Amino acid sequence: MIAALILCTLVAVQNAPAQAPVAKAPVAQTAPVRIQVFLDCPSGCFADYLREEITFVDFVRDRVNADVHALVSTSATGAGGNEYTVSLIGSRGLQGTDRTLRAVTRPDDSEDMKRRHLLNTVRVGLLHYLAHDGV
Repeated sequence: MIAALILCTLVAVQNAPAQAPVAKAPVAQTAPVRIQVFLDCPSGCFADYLREEITFVDFVRDRVNADVHALVSTSATGAGGNEYTVSLIGSRGLQGTDRTLRAVTRPDDSEDMKRRHLLNTVRVGLLHYLAHDGV
């Protein structure tokens, strides 16, 4: 009798429908907000190259719409190279987070070496704003 009761219990447990998995609500994924940058530089600062190579920010055409104003100035060094001064000026939500970086090139550097050196300097400066903004 007890064996029959145990057998019926086992059969009932095996034939019981499994619990339906709990459906998880879909998580709304929002795209991270990208920092808006206004690139302000004279001819010779490789502006098109910088815009093409720096892909983690959005470049805007009006300074008023920018979170960061990137001002690049160039001067000749005593040795015949160039010094690029990159002034990054925070605005809107990043106001008060200004930075200044410099890239110095030698007179025998190729154009590609000059623009890559400037590119790395601007990238490092802009990464500071990404870290500050939490993107």
